[in-house]
Amino acid sequence: MLIPILLLLHTHSAPDPVSEDSLVSRISGLGVSELTSSLPQAQGLARGATLLFLAASDTITGKWSEAARQSLDSLYEVGRSPLRAVLLGTAEAIRARDTQKDEIAATLWLGRSFRHLDEGVQAQPNNPLLRIFRINSLVDVPELFHVDDRLKEDCEFLRSQVKGALRKADTGTLMALGSVAWRDGRSREAIALWKLVVARERKGSPDRQTALRKLERSRG
Repeated sequence: MLIPILLLLHTHSAPDPVSEDSLVSRISGLGVSELTSSLPQAQGLARGATLLFLAASDTITGKWSEAARQSLDSLYEVGRSPLRAVLLGTAEAIRARDTQKDEIAATLWLGRSFRHLDEGVQAQPNNPLLRIFRINSLVDVPELFHVDDRLKEDCEFLRSQVKGALRKADTGTLMALGSVAWRDGRSREAIALWKLVVARERKGSPDRQTALRKLERSRG
């Protein structure tokens, strides 16, 4: 069912913000096995996004992250858009994660990531998807890199969108807010948000599995 969508956007297509956001959101809901099986047919942004989510969920350091970065960098150069900038910044943040034993290389990747994440969010500040990507990219970055102001800004925006009705918020928003709450030491709030995701999402969904892992670690 997803394969026709994966073939819609090819490398040299001009960016279409609506269809690109929808495509990336849909791919983000796939499990690892679905991502892997769809990769051979994926082209353009679909391929870059698929590689990105494989890299984000990968347990083997560096298996997918450089391929994701190269794919998204090419897409960014031939057709720039706020989403493509943020996806590239996310891939660069994952490269920093995968090269953290080399502090200089990791710092350089983070610098590139910050530039592209900020470029995308500043160009389209009212797009919650871009805010969620920036949160997920920066939430594990050490405090010495001064990312807390960005995280606070993105959280305030997401909270303003849901107007206090967190139970009606989309799963991506809940997961992002939970991650920042945990980083800030607000463990009860984070646990409550992750439990809400577990109760809402279907068994086996990527977000539900991630929330379950976070809850398990919170007990440790």
